[in-house]
Amino acid sequence: MSRPATVTWNNLDPPGDAGTALAEGRSDTEASAVALLPEEEKIIDHIFGSLSAHQLELITTTDFVARDLCQRGTLCADQDIVDGVKVLKGEKFSPEKICEAITLLKENGYRWD
Repeated sequence: MSRPATVTWNNLDPPGDAGTALAEGRSDTEASAVALLPEEEKIIDHIFGSLSAHQLELITTTDFVARDLCQRGTLCADQDIVDGVKVLKGEKFSPEKICEAITLLKENGYRWD
């Protein structure tokens, strides 16, 4: 598969059926809620529990972009993910911080391809 010449907001649509869920009267949060085992909750709390809202925004945006790019069948190398985060967030996060978020996610088992 080839990758689009540029990454735009339109190329990064939210995944899933959030629109359907909202039409059915469920909140977006309820539509995407996942039941976790107590052990999983402890792991998540250990990894992400002490992070600031700013850091969590970076991590979740990075995960969103990576997942979206890979699900579309486009290239999702680290630089593609950095570029996508920059499209969504502008200069809010430096390329170095985005790369750190990619590394943190990969080190903790996140895979997008």
